[in-house]
Amino acid sequence: TPPGPPPAPETAAAPPEAPQAAAASSSLSSDPAMVQEFVAETQDHFEKADEWLLALEKDPANKDAIAGVFRAFHTIKGTSSFMDIHPVTQLAHEAETLLDEVRKGRLKFADQVVEATFSALDALKAMVAEVARQAAAGKPVLPAAADGVRQKLVAARQAGAPPKPPEPKARPA
Repeated sequence: TPPGPPPAPETAAAPPEAPQAAAASSSLSSDPAMVQEFVAETQDHFEKADEWLLALEKDPANKDAIAGVFRAFHTIKGTSSFMDIHPVTQLAHEAETLLDEVRKGRLKFADQVVEATFSALDALKAMVAEVARQAAAGKPVLPAAADGVRQKLVAARQAGAPPKPPEPKARPA
């Protein structure tokens, strides 16, 4: 008899923690010197993002400030991915995606977008502090995921998206 249909793909469930722990122990995140460098570099990007966000509070249309915050999230995403610190990568990716929509003029840096951006930066700071604590204690580097903040970023992006135009009505023949 022919095999049945392939199993349905799983929905967007979070990846199990055990494989992440195994990956962390054999990745760059298990090298204390590399983790120290990651933490120091990321702290620099946090400081730059804070400066740009202060500029955006004064002028939400400041394109240089929007690009600066975007670059900070983009770089944090890249370096955390290189280090295999996936929860940081995932959150930075969502923040970067939201700021990209602002950068491209599809969203305004206001209301939900502002709140979600500040929440993401605060959560990333906490995650990187946890990375530093775990590395200093000689533990595998696995910060807790910030799913609530990620959801806030997605919601802000979706809430600010322009409505889709209605489908054209078919003309009678």
